[in-house]
Amino acid sequence: MKLSTQEVYGLRCILRIARSGKENGITIHEISEKEGISEAYTAKILRILRLKHLVLSERGKHGGYILADIPKNIPVSQVVNALGGKLYESDFCYKYHSDTHKLCEPVEYCSLRTLWFSVQKAVDRVLDGVTLQDILDENVDTKK
Repeated sequence: MKLSTQEVYGLRCILRIARSGKENGITIHEISEKEGISEAYTAKILRILRLKHLVLSERGKHGGYILADIPKNIPVSQVVNALGGKLYESDFCYKYHSDTHKLCEPVEYCSLRTLWFSVQKAVDRVLDGVTLQDILDENVDTKK
């Protein structure tokens, strides 16, 4: 299991915004340049984060992106879920196994379902317990 590129880059972008300290925000160009991500991909990520109400944008010559809330109120889980969702969702078996080739028949008896739910709960617990502020402060407790 791994985070998607979009999730990793999204975390980098939102942390760059949090670090900027600019009252009017930081531009797509500045984020792109500092993070080494193309402007087009940075814009795509920021659009998603804006639509999910994690960042705000200000248009104009002195515009840019700012956080929608303070870093200590934004859990990492919120950013990851906005950009990609969960590793395992309850409709997993229905989504990824076609009617012609179901691996779990019937779905209720799938021997892996309980395992994936447990993994998802553990991931949720860690990501819910870490905020952007924790990362900025380098205060991430992996035992959460």
